[in-house]
Amino acid sequence: MNIKKRRLGKWLLLAVLLYCLLTAVILQFTDSHLILYFCPYSVLFNSSFLAPCFGWLMYVFALPPLAGWLLLLWDKSPGKLLVSVPFVVLIALNVLITAMYLILSLGSWSPGLLQHSLLTGFVSLLASVPALVMLHLWKPKI
Repeated sequence: MNIKKRRLGKWLLLAVLLYCLLTAVILQFTDSHLILYFCPYSVLFNSSFLAPCFGWLMYVFALPPLAGWLLLLWDKSPGKLLVSVPFVVLIALNVLITAMYLILSLGSWSPGLLQHSLLTGFVSLLASVPALVMLHLWKPKI
């Protein structure tokens, strides 16, 4: 049973990482704002001080976890840090930026801004938390 959980964790983690990269690439090359509600890194787009460098910032968060997954596949210990650190930082930025927009939207009574910030924050958590859980299922002791 333990081997099945580890194998499931490995492949589900890869699926989450590829989903994050795929949505980042799609968001980079489309003008549709609908994809913002599917990309885990769109919470970074909400912040005005991160918006000018948003294009390459998504790849800073998306590519190291894939490299870390490959290192973990070859049983190298720095791989776990390469996977977990970007997602922990993304969760922290998500909490900070969503709280900032929550205060801003409640202060100016803007329900559209509140809805947008909560949806993009929720999507970010839907990718970050499962990725960390799948990482723990795959390599619990590294």
